[in-house]
Amino acid sequence: MKLCVLMITMNEEGAIGPQIEEIRKHCGASVPIVIVDSSKDRTPEIAQSMGATVIRQFPPQGYGKAMMLGQREAAKIGDVIVTLDCDMTYPADRIPEFVSLIEQGYDCVSGSRISAAGEAMPLVNRLGNRAFALLVRLMFGFPISDLTTGMRAYRAAAVTNIEWVPLRFFPCEQALRLYQAGFKVIEKPIAYRDRIGEVKMQRVQDTLRLIKAIYHCWRIPVRRVAAA
Repeated sequence: MKLCVLMITMNEEGAIGPQIEEIRKHCGASVPIVIVDSSKDRTPEIAQSMGATVIRQFPPQGYGKAMMLGQREAAKIGDVIVTLDCDMTYPADRIPEFVSLIEQGYDCVSGSRISAAGEAMPLVNRLGNRAFALLVRLMFGFPISDLTTGMRAYRAAAVTNIEWVPLRFFPCEQALRLYQAGFKVIEKPIAYRDRIGEVKMQRVQDTLRLIKAIYHCWRIPVRRVAAA
């Protein structure tokens, strides 16, 4: 199965080079990398110079719309799409393992940071993730430990089979909708490292967005895209 790596970037000029190098180290020099970028700095120029396909989305339209756009483009290239945050926090050396699990029959492999995050993830974030995971287990019966992870592998045919909203907290929508649609989802524990660059998370606003995403997925049934 052919792999395509997808990343969403905004002002990551300090991390983009090392991140692409690490991906290619573990996945091969020719692995396709698609980036949806909303930067004001040199991120897109650096990525293009290193052979990545860069789709500009400026002014920014939100992570969800950027990820939807990226998914459509990546699905034209690869059978398996792996998403990473472009800040060196996620272990690119695990990508081949995730792809192998897709080849074995899973539709989504989700990286869980909870058990190995250490100080790279603040305590309040770890507690919040555990609380939301418990909420999702109670509401959906979905035994997931890290609802907001940025590292997942997807079968391209699965993510293009669902009608996404997209919600502002798109990683949550991705996980819940794939589970609701009956796709095979498996979690794997992963390491989580200190990020390169500025933290963009807005704790209060993002918590409210996450609650809204969970409620929306619970209230409105998943919709599949009509066959062409």
